[in-house]
Amino acid sequence: MRYLLYVWVICILTVNVNAQVAKDTVAAKRYKIAVFAPLYIDSAFVGYTYKLGATSMPRYIMNGLDFYHGVMAAIDTMNKQKLPLEVQIYDTKKAEQSIGQIIGNIGYEKIQLVIAAVTNVQEQQALASYAFNNNIPVVSATYPNDAGLSMNPFYIMLNSSLRTHIDAQFQLLSKQYSKSSIVVFSKQGALEDKIKQQLKLLNANNTLRIKLINLADNFTEDDVLLHLDSTKQNIILCGSINEQFGVQLAKHIAAAKVYKTTLLGMPTWATVNAFEGSSFNNIEVVYTTPFNPAKTSIANNVQAAYRNKYGGRPSDMYLRGYESTLYFARLLVKHGSDQLLQQINTGQKVISEFNIQPAFTADDSYAPDFLENKKLYYLKRFEGKVTIW
Repeated sequence: MRYLLYVWVICILTVNVNAQVAKDTVAAKRYKIAVFAPLYIDSAFVGYTYKLGATSMPRYIMNGLDFYHGVMAAIDTMNKQKLPLEVQIYDTKKAEQSIGQIIGNIGYEKIQLVIAAVTNVQEQQALASYAFNNNIPVVSATYPNDAGLSMNPFYIMLNSSLRTHIDAQFQLLSKQYSKSSIVVFSKQGALEDKIKQQLKLLNANNTLRIKLINLADNFTEDDVLLHLDSTKQNIILCGSINEQFGVQLAKHIAAAKVYKTTLLGMPTWATVNAFEGSSFNNIEVVYTTPFNPAKTSIANNVQAAYRNKYGGRPSDMYLRGYESTLYFARLLVKHGSDQLLQQINTGQKVISEFNIQPAFTADDSYAPDFLENKKLYYLKRFEGKVTIW
């Protein structure tokens, strides 16, 4: 923690200064990138004095800090490659400034690419407007919500939307379990209603035998087992992104070991530590994620470098900062700002594969509302083993 705190103090000194990559490169053109991250510098420091005391740094601060360090690691990599870039870092949580005012600070700069760790709809809408009004690609590296996006081919969402995850789970059900009876357990809620409505639309021709079951908030094991069959493999889809609901559903199913079950879950399950234990070893747990969870050679190198510098393992936010910056900065240098969107899927893979395609928030949309990463990885946990495809 002390070392991370020291590094963050250094971050404060550099955050408003151009991080020039390839300083010794003689290049006629230097590409400019703006990075937006929730650093909360004004909330944690008075000048250069840390004001939160000896307590652990809050999680909401650590997320932005991890993303920033991932970006800086990518800059170190590009510095070694002598890429002609300038990277500017902006704190989206700067005190007494709205996100619109913070974005306005880059108005006089000739920015050609924006990479952002978005945290809410207001930030997304402001950055999307900036992208559309200036014809500049804005890469949302972390935020999976498509709210407020409309007819904007310059806004790129790497963390796939819930709609895309439901599409992927339906495709899996259609491919592998088309002859099975499928039970969808859900609850009351606005997002849950959207999930149920999407499943109904996808299954409009009744190609799958799907039964929708709404459970109360205090549902019991009997409420779940009532809809299962002990004589065959049960195929279940959790129809809620609420983590507590999903874990409770899995616990009830796993406790009844006589029921063989494949449980398909939500993208939020990628960060649920409970599924990493042995409590659910007797059921197949399957969920999707847009970020490659496999230990590739590059991922191993990134983790080793992080361990040597900070100790421990890099967080998901660190990896998102590293991967998004390195992938899109290389694209910018190779193809220029005018051709970046046309060549968006031709970049050199860092850790995850991207398949960025036009996305539509409504079936009757006549133009793309944004661009979205449609590449998802399936992850299955069963009997202590993890399978990725």
